[in-house]
Amino acid sequence: MEPDDRHIMEHLGRYRVSIRQILAMLKAGAHLSDASVSRLHRTGLIAINRGLPGNRSIYQLTKRGAALIGVSEARARPFRSQALLKHLGILLFCHVEGAHRYRLEDDELRMIVGEPLPEGAHCMAMFDGRVQVLNVYVPGQRTSIRSVTRRIREHLDEVRRLPKVRELLEAGNYGFAIVSQTTERRSAILRALRIPERDGGGPLAKQVSTRVEALPTFDLVLNGKSPSQKPKQPRHNESALMFEPADSMERMVTRRSPLLKKKDEASPMLPDPLDEIDLESESIE
Repeated sequence: MEPDDRHIMEHLGRYRVSIRQILAMLKAGAHLSDASVSRLHRTGLIAINRGLPGNRSIYQLTKRGAALIGVSEARARPFRSQALLKHLGILLFCHVEGAHRYRLEDDELRMIVGEPLPEGAHCMAMFDGRVQVLNVYVPGQRTSIRSVTRRIREHLDEVRRLPKVRELLEAGNYGFAIVSQTTERRSAILRALRIPERDGGGPLAKQVSTRVEALPTFDLVLNGKSPSQKPKQPRHNESALMFEPADSMERMVTRRSPLLKKKDEASPMLPDPLDEIDLESESIE
């Protein structure tokens, strides 16, 4: 198998789905990526489903492709709308301009937090060489703000009972990321996270490091709607997480994670991404 073909298949295996713009980012030359995609589709290793507005396509492994690279056959099944929303949100979250992030597989997460694994999808984020594990939540547009904060609160209560994760929480190395489609919804979530809890507890923003990011491109992908105004890129200090990670965490991840080593050897953590993948973010704690 051609190295470029393998790279695309491993990308689809990790993120479950992808879109054309992201696949083009995997190599500096989009034509080379197009040739690989066509070859993989022709040989039955990937599927192209035209299920997005504007005749946009979703790329996914086939059962044969999943078996070839050793990932679960479940990743080749059609996803229901809620799962598709989550996978697309995480894909875009990890490919924001200038971001150093990738989705963690269970075995990679297990190396960091041990057993049992906390629920939810997790990503590794790097900011100026600093590492954090983020539980990424992608609520639907109709999910109430109260439900969003309740989900964070419940998961926080759960992970506090896991000794290793509790240790990472206290060190600032475990947190949450909430992905929103619009800047207005992001603002509403931020306000809710800063409100003291009814039981007398402090705001969630004071209990755990949380990123809230608005990805207008997400709405474009899902609904075919282009944002009326391109949001400004956050200043450097707005983009950074507001804590210092424990040295032991960074040493452990860079030493033990084969994915980090592979990415560093092959290319930068993420290639230069598309300008249209925009970001407004704020980190709170």
